[in-house]
Amino acid sequence: MTLLELTAGIVVMAIIGIGMTSGAQAVMLHYQTDTVRQDLRQYGNNIMREIVRELNPGTKNRG
Repeated sequence: MTLLELTAGIVVMAIIGIGMTSGAQAVMLHYQTDTVRQDLRQYGNNIMREIVRELNPGTKNRG
């Protein structure tokens, strides 16, 4: 393999790597600002808080 072929291979791999990382970053940034996901997370947190509130008095009375 010549030096020119090796250099071309490295350049192609670098371009592919840059494209994949920038694509992954774009997807992650898009879902970071996703309001539906944030609403679902907030709903889940509210449900968990309610469950904990319901369970806490029961555990204190057993003690």
